[in-house]
Amino acid sequence: MNCMYELDGGYASFQGNTTAFVEMEDGVNEYGFAAGLTSVYPGVMGYGLNAGMLLRYGLERCRTVEEFVKVLECLPVASCQTFTVADRTGAAAVIECSPKRTEICRLDEKHSFVSAVNAFHLESMRPYRVESIDDWNAEERYKTIRSAFRQERTKDAVSFAMDVLSGKYGFMCQYDRKTGKDTVWSVVYDVGEQRIWRCEGNPGREDYEEDRRLF
Repeated sequence: MNCMYELDGGYASFQGNTTAFVEMEDGVNEYGFAAGLTSVYPGVMGYGLNAGMLLRYGLERCRTVEEFVKVLECLPVASCQTFTVADRTGAAAVIECSPKRTEICRLDEKHSFVSAVNAFHLESMRPYRVESIDDWNAEERYKTIRSAFRQERTKDAVSFAMDVLSGKYGFMCQYDRKTGKDTVWSVVYDVGEQRIWRCEGNPGREDYEEDRRLF
């Protein structure tokens, strides 16, 4: 479901997508703070908020990547997940977190891009990985993303993102539907220009359409 929230009492209005009712799996708020999560199989579990509620809290309360980082330092984390976040200042980061540890990879001179799939990749988070599970081709998708970013590009960032997500650079969402797997939506947030494109279905088969309801 795609949801629009207009909240009172100092909370930010936002748009998000979810398969799980009140929590959000990705979204962007009126201030241009965008976040998306990937679930990671729990090597450890704790008490507190799960991934979708943590992300929704960020959309309601945060304007920047650094504000969200500070939020995660204070809130109890119950699950294992990654958050890919960006804001209008140009800041972006991948945050890998579990109930035991949180690590951050920021966009900077050393890292020209950040990316995440359904597994931890930062070195200090590797002890929390669980092997020999069905992670929906996480490693193959991770290699596709990194290979795509390292190739010379002529397209603008939005078109490039759509092509990566559509599988034009390698395996991303081309699941065999006979196995019961598929991609049910895909979204691109351009926080600098405050524009949203959403594909309602698998982007390998369906087109992206711009959504102008929030901005």
